[in-house]
Amino acid sequence: MSDTKFRSSERLSGRSELERVRKMGQRRTIPELVLFLPGQFERKLGCAATRQVGSAVVRNRFRRKLKEFYRLNKHLWPEQTHYLVLIRRPISDWSDIEGRLSRILASIPHPPPSTQ
Repeated sequence: MSDTKFRSSERLSGRSELERVRKMGQRRTIPELVLFLPGQFERKLGCAATRQVGSAVVRNRFRRKLKEFYRLNKHLWPEQTHYLVLIRRPISDWSDIEGRLSRILASIPHPPPSTQ
């Protein structure tokens, strides 16, 4: 059975960690969100939403949906990379966003499996 939990060890926590990823990372963008990829680290995910997205309730709902997408689709997210996903605009069609995010993740090279 695959690991479908979103463990605390997989979360980017704290403003300093999120800022470091944002400053170091390559950007992959679609109109509604930005994905920052800083390089070789263990796999961790951070989610943020701008105030343009809506009230705190709406921003939290979008972050929860994004974390759920990560949890159910870990195989799409290459190992050894931190991810910061910044939601910039309200999202009306999540299935479309998930498809586009899947295509972005597929374009990221996956490191070879370790042989140890």
